[in-house]
Amino acid sequence: MNKKIIFLVIGLIISTIFFVKIQSALASGETITVISPNGGEVWHPGETQRIRWSSSNVNSVQIYLYDPTVPESGGTIYVTPNNTPIAASLGYYDWVIPSLSQLPAVGGTSYKIRVQDASNANIQDSSDAIFSIVAASAATITVTSPNGGEQWQKGNAYQITWSSVNLMGKSVKISLYKSGLTVPVLDNIGTAYALTGSYIWTVPTTLNTGTDYKIAVIYDSSVGGAPNESVVDYSNNYFSIVSSASLKTLKITVPNGGEILPVYYNNTVAWETQGVINKVNIYYISETVPTDYNLIVGNLTNTGIYSWLPGSLPNGKYKIRIVCVDTSDTSVFDESDNYFTLYGASSATSITIVYPNGGETLLKGNVYTFRWTQQGMSGKNVRVALYQKDLTPPLFENVAGIAPAESGWVSWAIPTSIAAKSNYYKIAVIYDSSTGGVAGQSVVDYSDNFFSISEAVTVPPSGCLPDNTLIKLPDDPKVYIIINCQKKWIQTAEEFKDDGYKWEDVKETSSPVLQAYSDYLQAASNLLRAIGQERVYKVVNGKLLWVPTISAFNAQGLKWSDIQSVPESEINNYQKAKLLKAAGDQKIYYITNSGLKRHILNEQVFNSYNNKWNDVVSVSGTELNAYPDNNLIKQEGDNKVYKLESGQKRWIKTAEAFNRLKYDWNKVAPVNSTEVNVYPTGTEIE
Repeated sequence: MNKKIIFLVIGLIISTIFFVKIQSALASGETITVISPNGGEVWHPGETQRIRWSSSNVNSVQIYLYDPTVPESGGTIYVTPNNTPIAASLGYYDWVIPSLSQLPAVGGTSYKIRVQDASNANIQDSSDAIFSIVAASAATITVTSPNGGEQWQKGNAYQITWSSVNLMGKSVKISLYKSGLTVPVLDNIGTAYALTGSYIWTVPTTLNTGTDYKIAVIYDSSVGGAPNESVVDYSNNYFSIVSSASLKTLKITVPNGGEILPVYYNNTVAWETQGVINKVNIYYISETVPTDYNLIVGNLTNTGIYSWLPGSLPNGKYKIRIVCVDTSDTSVFDESDNYFTLYGASSATSITIVYPNGGETLLKGNVYTFRWTQQGMSGKNVRVALYQKDLTPPLFENVAGIAPAESGWVSWAIPTSIAAKSNYYKIAVIYDSSTGGVAGQSVVDYSDNFFSISEAVTVPPSGCLPDNTLIKLPDDPKVYIIINCQKKWIQTAEEFKDDGYKWEDVKETSSPVLQAYSDYLQAASNLLRAIGQERVYKVVNGKLLWVPTISAFNAQGLKWSDIQSVPESEINNYQKAKLLKAAGDQKIYYITNSGLKRHILNEQVFNSYNNKWNDVVSVSGTELNAYPDNNLIKQEGDNKVYKLESGQKRWIKTAEAFNRLKYDWNKVAPVNSTEVNVYPTGTEIE
């Protein structure tokens, strides 16, 4: 017989037998359906996972794991021990997943489960799609709030949040730590399932205020972990627990998102403040580089409002950020909730005002040249308008007629009818339809800041302007200060700034008035004070020694008529006398910035500050005793305040104790660790 016919007959017989068995099973209603795992699951060795199925008219089943990519794997990897059949009606089996080495392909991402009738392998079902068994990654916890910089007020409720990996079904506890403490302040604030990721905590009113707290979220044996098992994370940085009196917040109100603002207009930035915040920095943030904070103004007195001219910023979306800068801690801040839009910037054509651009003082009746630069304005004409502080409407639409944009200047005599006001005026150089432009299109620039218009300075009947008067000639950058009926040239902008002068206080005068004053002569007196300040210094051995009280001044037989007022820059040219000793006594004292004296106990402390022996100034006992004793100190970088008493240091444990004893925070002097450690420790002050 032909071999092909023989193989065909054998195949037909096998197919017929298989078909008969299937038909027999179907006829009897025997079915199995795998429910899980059914595709997409990720399991790990060592876990207990439930295999689930449904069945009909099946007595017992066997369970197999196989990898469709590994031939013959489906008949060798048994899920139940020794391939023991289990009752089909149970519908599940809890499988402890073995190590990867005991699995096909040593673990992988393409497994299926097969559940089959123990007495008829043709009645079976497998997972619809593949699932994975892979090595478990390490369990982790990440604290997300508080994570550093927050201020939480005693008595208020706050949400502690975290994320976790591979801690499903596990509980965690939350602890509170304080700087320098290895034992938590509160060991168990509360417990929660790791997967929930949050816990609401009401800050106890009994907690001490402080700026050095951290939260820890912990999984260990105390919440069901193994004896040596521990997963923990802490706040990345310290947060503060404060009382209602010390809480500080900033909240931006304008612009807070959605506004559309012109770059060429002074736009209002406004914010609300809670608590005492003296100084702030203001930044803008561009949507294109949201991690860059670009300073608009720094160390600004906190008034809750600022006028911002974006000027050269390109069109786009921005936010405002305001930060408290009273201390090195910049954790008190706020940003606009959403982006606002700046528009009006043009790269094709532009005008930029040069003068007056803010801070100048123009005198009524004098003639001034207003100057600007331009780009892409060839053949176009402009006009110059004068605006008051609210910018609308202009006080003068056109101060000097139409001028070519390329000329870059016009001259104008300030009318005597204009009100003399400080920091109240701006000019605008404008190209629009009134100067020959297309209707609806314009190019404009405003003075960056306000300038002043004032009456011309004249010499008073006494023949001298008051001390500290700042004067200059129109269109001459030199600024002079009047001292003792003499004029002194302030030679640099740095000197002007360092002496605390303000540009808005500079008044313009005429050349005859300026020439009427002789040039200033350097002070020769040994009693000096800075103009406008009260501190009087005595010049001793070329150093300035502060005379702290009126009684000390009089006790030394000094005369008030001998005091000479000089610019602060001249005061700063002297070295301050900080190390004193009484004549005939070996004790050396340090004079603090608040005018208190503290005995330097030994040579080690003296040298630890890099002091020099030739800087010690010898004074009379009367002069030395005029300085009160400094008895409150703290180590630099540490919050602990000590009282010096009977040669010992006593820690004042709380701010409440400090305030109850009516001590003055301004009299706490910072010292280094060498000096702190030289004092024996006394009893604490509760």
